[in-house]
Amino acid sequence: MLAGAEIRTAIAEGLMEIEPLEASCLEPASYVMRVGHEAYVSGSDGKIDVANKGLVVIDPGEFAVIVTRERVRCGPQIAGQLARVSGISGSPAAFAHVSG
Repeated sequence: MLAGAEIRTAIAEGLMEIEPLEASCLEPASYVMRVGHEAYVSGSDGKIDVANKGLVVIDPGEFAVIVTRERVRCGPQIAGQLARVSGISGSPAAFAHVSG
């Protein structure tokens, strides 16, 4: 796992790219990605406009693809992990940790 300072170094050295990079989302051991403007949920008929709806409901047995505001690119020497941020699952401001 990369620490926050190591994430910054990887970006500076061109080994990793996060765009747009929001400095306040960089934490000691991760980068907190933000929910974007669209999502897709199994069982629904198409794209959900998160910006207007403000909420994505995922019922038991369903799965969702939620587009983040950020685009992340990593070189072959860096692996990433996405996970729901504990305690703020209802917040559209933050969605997942990305760790190296």
